[in-house]
Amino acid sequence: MKKAAPILFLIAIFALGGVSGGFAGYYYGRSSFYRRPPKPDQMAESMHHFLRDRLELTPEQSDKLLPLVKDMSKAMQAVHEENHQRFGRIMKDFDAKISPLLTEPQLKKLDELRKEHERDRQGRGPKPDGTNTPPGPPPAKP
Repeated sequence: MKKAAPILFLIAIFALGGVSGGFAGYYYGRSSFYRRPPKPDQMAESMHHFLRDRLELTPEQSDKLLPLVKDMSKAMQAVHEENHQRFGRIMKDFDAKISPLLTEPQLKKLDELRKEHERDRQGRGPKPDGTNTPPGPPPAKP
């Protein structure tokens, strides 16, 4: 029995490490999955710092780069918003085309599916009206 004790102890430590690593991985994965994308100013500031540090820019170069990075960030945000609006129009057009093909019960089911999808995506980016919800996991399904 004395020979088995160290082996059992090592197995127990290994198992506890696996369990604690599993919990840590789950927590980290969940928090990073539901993280909101950075705001344009945050993204510009982060990119500016990255380029300044990695390219070893002089203070003069850094000062000239900052407004260019901010302009690029704003342009990227505008493209993102335009694409979001285009996606909404495409979905509305699709709904208009399939509605005549569906029965009344199917239309109700489609509406339920859309509402379920909207509940699932709450907290994961902008809503169709452009507003954001607080970060965090989606609400539990009823």
